[in-house]
Amino acid sequence: MRIVAGTLMALRLTGAGLTGAMAGIHAHLWGEGYGSLDTIGELFLINAVVGGLLAVALLVTAVRLLAWVAAFGALFTAGTLAALVLSLTTGLFGFAESVDAPWVTTTLVVESAGTVALSAMVPLTRAARATTVRAATGAAGPAGRGAPTAASRPAWRGKPRS
Repeated sequence: MRIVAGTLMALRLTGAGLTGAMAGIHAHLWGEGYGSLDTIGELFLINAVVGGLLAVALLVTAVRLLAWVAAFGALFTAGTLAALVLSLTTGLFGFAESVDAPWVTTTLVVESAGTVALSAMVPLTRAARATTVRAATGAAGPAGRGAPTAASRPAWRGKPRS
């Protein structure tokens, strides 16, 4: 349980940091001139706002809802990364980005790592929640799989039938 909880906390902090960094990069670039581009400018501003809100949500959301926030964050970050790759290859909304442009390499790294970290959080959050529920109810069975044993069965349920 401690390993799962520690890993989950590390991924939570990493995911929030990378999502915040992505939002910060988009806010910075929006202010540096991307804001004047048709469609792309609005999308950069939306990315900055939603990314900032997601970063905060990743830090404050209860574990029981964290898988949903992490899944949304992973999809949002992967979509942002896909948009960047499209703008680097075929162009996006009439805009073609260059690998030599400022922040492109950093953004590729931040968004790739963010997608991986947030994607890893989803199953780990579910595992942490299941472990917490089992620990709270005392329903740990053989090898911690959750199947009740005679020792974990509440006294009021009586003895198992033969």
